[in-house]
Amino acid sequence: YKATGFPTQLNMGMTWNRALVHQMGCITAKEARALGYTNVYAPILDVARDQRWGRLEEVYGEDPYLTARLGVEMTRGIQENGAAATAKHFAVYSANKGAREGLARTDPQVSPREVRDVLLYPFEKVIKEAGLMGVMSSYNDYDGIPVSGSSYWLIEILRNRFGFKGYVVTFRPPDNIIIYLRELVKENRIPIDTINSRVKDILSVKFRLGLFDEPYVKDAKKSAELVNNTKHQEVALQASRESIVLLKNNGNILPLDKSNKKIAVIGPNATNVGYAHAHYGPLMSESVSILQGI
Repeated sequence: YKATGFPTQLNMGMTWNRALVHQMGCITAKEARALGYTNVYAPILDVARDQRWGRLEEVYGEDPYLTARLGVEMTRGIQENGAAATAKHFAVYSANKGAREGLARTDPQVSPREVRDVLLYPFEKVIKEAGLMGVMSSYNDYDGIPVSGSSYWLIEILRNRFGFKGYVVTFRPPDNIIIYLRELVKENRIPIDTINSRVKDILSVKFRLGLFDEPYVKDAKKSAELVNNTKHQEVALQASRESIVLLKNNGNILPLDKSNKKIAVIGPNATNVGYAHAHYGPLMSESVSILQGI
C-alpha cells in the first residue's frame, strides 16, 4: 500500500503539462511492476459534464481535447514501462441524470452527437495514438441497453471502428461468473469462438508485456528502494505545485507578508493527515497535515 502519491487526475488536468503527465505515467508503471502489479486502472477518459457529479475529481476536466492529449501521455508512460493501461469508463459514463452516482448510473440523457464529439473522442485518440491495452466497460446503459453487454459498444465501436486490440474488464464481476458462462456455452447461447476470442485478447496483452517470461518480482529489496523514492516524490511535489489554481487574490494578500508572526489554521483538516489517503491511492504512505506543512 505504499507508493508515490500524485494529485488527483483533475489536478493533473489543471497543470496543462503533457510531459509531466507522461512522467507520472512512467513512475506509476515502474512502481506498479515493482510491487507485482501488471495493470493500472488509468487514465480515466470520462469528460466532466456536470460539476455536481460525485467523481469529478477523477477526470482531467470538461474539455475532450485536453482529456485526449493527457490521456495519450499517461497511457504511453504506463505502457512504455511494462504495465498495461486500462482506461475508464467506456462509454457515456460521466453524464448521469442530475449528476447522480451510486445505483443511479442509468439512462444518460445525451445526444448521439455529444456522445461522438465529446465522450468518445478521448477514447478514440488514446486507442489509435497510444495503443491502449485495456478498457473498463462502464456500468450504465445507453438508450436502454447496458453498455457492458452491448456488442454495439464493445465490438462495433470499440474494436471495429476504433481498432482496439486489448482486453475489456468490468467492475468486480462475481467470482462464480465462470459457472454461468459454461452453462451459456453448453446451451449454445454464447459461441465458444466468442470465449476464445476474448481469451486471445488477454493472452496477447500478457505476451506483449512479457509476463510469460518474467511474471514475478525478482528483487523485493530493489522494489522497496524504488517505490516512493526521493526522485519520485520530487515529481509529485512539482505536480502538486503546478496544479494549484488561484481564483482570487483580493488586496494582494498573497504572497503572505513575512512580517506576520502568526497565521490562523482553522478547520477539521488542519491537523488531519487522512486527506492524502484516497480510496484509489496509496493508503500507507506517510503524509503531513496542513499545519505541519506550514
